[in-house]
Amino acid sequence: MSSKLVITAAAGPPKYFTYCYKSQKQYAENISADYHILTTDDMTREYPTPNFLIFKAYKYAEEHGYEHVLFTDADVIVNSKTPPFWETFPTGMALRYGWGWEKVVKWAKENLNEDVFGLQERYYSPGLGIADAESASKLNAIAKPPFYKGKFAGGGNLEQFNYFVAKAGIKITPMPAQYHYSRHWPLGISETRGDLNSGEPVNSLDDVYFLHYPGEPKIPRILKDGFWKTWIQ
Repeated sequence: MSSKLVITAAAGPPKYFTYCYKSQKQYAENISADYHILTTDDMTREYPTPNFLIFKAYKYAEEHGYEHVLFTDADVIVNSKTPPFWETFPTGMALRYGWGWEKVVKWAKENLNEDVFGLQERYYSPGLGIADAESASKLNAIAKPPFYKGKFAGGGNLEQFNYFVAKAGIKITPMPAQYHYSRHWPLGISETRGDLNSGEPVNSLDDVYFLHYPGEPKIPRILKDGFWKTWIQ
């Protein structure tokens, strides 16, 4: 058993996972980390949808004593040249900038009747997250049911993740766009909204470490790009 973990959630599994699985597994092998897939069998009553297995992932890491964990969405293809994640982010938690915090303010008001305005500066994208053992433990200590779907994009799990991270006081290191790049972004940007710099601009998809295919349709774009084959050694 390694002290490092790469983990994803692929309940079903969805058809697109066929094209992402090999690169994720290869990455874990390249850096001598364990690789684990959460499946339908991990769905228990407290999770409204499979998206909420993100909380199970960090819980799994703590329960099994991992020093560092990387959670990735199932629709992510990993470049074979990606370095060991804990070398770049050795402490705390690393996430990419996402939407404004008002996204979480709306969710908390709707589901918790709680005003969280100003609790945190930014919303972060949890689709790729890196954490040391201390940060995972802090998240797990507060990430308790009930979990709420809400009625916003992302099904509530993303908003609730940000809510828990802010409540736990976890230190966040902004992740460069190169580490977590959404496929629908134009090239030449360094951050999802362009208003906060979080790394050098990405000018070629071949420079991306974790290429995310959010939204639909996933499979046609994955097949057209071909990285699911060319990034496999």
